[in-house]
Amino acid sequence: MNDEEKRASKEDCAESTNEQPMFRYHFKKGELAEKLQALGKAINGNKADLQKRCTDNGIAISEMRMKIKQGWENKPKGMLQVLWERGFIDTAVPKSELWKKYPEKGQKDNLGLVMPGTALKEMVADLPDFQDEKTLLQYHAEGRSTAGCQIMFIRSPKCHPEIAGEGIEYDWAGIKSYYRRSDLASKKTLEAFKALVKESMESVQFNHRASFSARAREYMLAYDVLEEWNNLPEELKNGDPEKEKLPKTSAQFLDRIVNCRWKRHRDVGADEGWVNLIMNAMKKREVIVID
Repeated sequence: MNDEEKRASKEDCAESTNEQPMFRYHFKKGELAEKLQALGKAINGNKADLQKRCTDNGIAISEMRMKIKQGWENKPKGMLQVLWERGFIDTAVPKSELWKKYPEKGQKDNLGLVMPGTALKEMVADLPDFQDEKTLLQYHAEGRSTAGCQIMFIRSPKCHPEIAGEGIEYDWAGIKSYYRRSDLASKKTLEAFKALVKESMESVQFNHRASFSARAREYMLAYDVLEEWNNLPEELKNGDPEKEKLPKTSAQFLDRIVNCRWKRHRDVGADEGWVNLIMNAMKKREVIVID
């Protein structure tokens, strides 16, 4: 797109070249509600109810509008535009073929595998600024830092609820467990339901909080053991158990995973052999357990 084309497509404009530049626009539910409310009419019901009520009161439910060609000014950039500006898109590909060449989920080869460099989502996700971008919660939390109080917001890994926060997933589990054990009669009316929800949330006491926080900490230590073990050279993993040891850290929760699976927070049955292998390897190398 040259400079003249950029200027021409900057602002929204009517599609003058279209054979039928006008189209019938049907008002949305919110717009119909505003029209009815202005006349003091009821606004309850679904969209069909509001349309019928408008028709009965002489209010138009649609109108003819000019077709508008959207310009790029004040519009968010898409993935294709971001990658184009950074040089990841082949400029030799015609504009009409770009979406075919770079679909959102990528092109697939004969084996059904995504071809590298063709999936827009993957390409954008690999950009350094997208990888290191702060979440909205991180931004606002750290923005409240002062000279005397620095706030650092660290995200827990995705798909690992057992180490989120200070055991917040266990808080929710305790609340839901209390709610499910309650009588059905206490859930029938709206007032009773709200009261039960409040009671369920108050059921998690300080002793529960301390226990949940400790459990999350045990998970963190156990994952730390696995990470340290995975980073060891192969010759060290398979070395003489009398000479080689893993780093001194906690393997306490791995024992609990293996021996008390009925209390588990998530299913590890499919990984039973792997968990046993890791646990036995750590025991063999005399990993110190910190209680």
